[in-house]
Amino acid sequence: MNIPTAWNSARGRNIKVGVIDAGISSTQTMLNGQFNNGASNVGRTITTGYTYGSSAFTTCAHGTSMSGLAVGPRNNAGLSTGVAYESNLYFIRACNDVVLDESAEISGVRDALILMGNTTDLKVISMSVGTPFSSNVLKME
Repeated sequence: MNIPTAWNSARGRNIKVGVIDAGISSTQTMLNGQFNNGASNVGRTITTGYTYGSSAFTTCAHGTSMSGLAVGPRNNAGLSTGVAYESNLYFIRACNDVVLDESAEISGVRDALILMGNTTDLKVISMSVGTPFSSNVLKME
C-alpha cells in the first residue's frame, strides 16, 4: 500500500477516525496514556462509547488491533504505527465479537453507525465486523 510514502502527503492531523468493533483494551498503553507518543505528539484525543454491553472496554483484541492499525501512534517504543498516526480516535463498542450473530449486536452496530453518521467532524468510519446473513436492521434504504 506504500503507506510510508503517503505520509509525505498526509498523516491524519486534525482528522477524526471512527472505529466500530467489539471493544477496546483499557490496558493497551498506545491507545491510552501513550496515544500522543513520539511523532504522534500533536494533542490527539480518544473518545469512546458503546451501543452494546456496558462499556467500550473489553478483553477483545480485535477492536484494539483495528484501532491500532488505523491510528496507533508513531511511537518511540519501536511498535507498529497506525496509518493515520496524527488523527483522533472515536471508538464505539457495538458487538461482542466480529460475527454479528445476536440481534443485540446487529442493533448495536446500527446504533453505532447512526451515532457516527451524526458526528459532523468524523471523516472516516472503519468497521471490520459483519454477518453472512441479510439483515433488515442494517439494510440501507
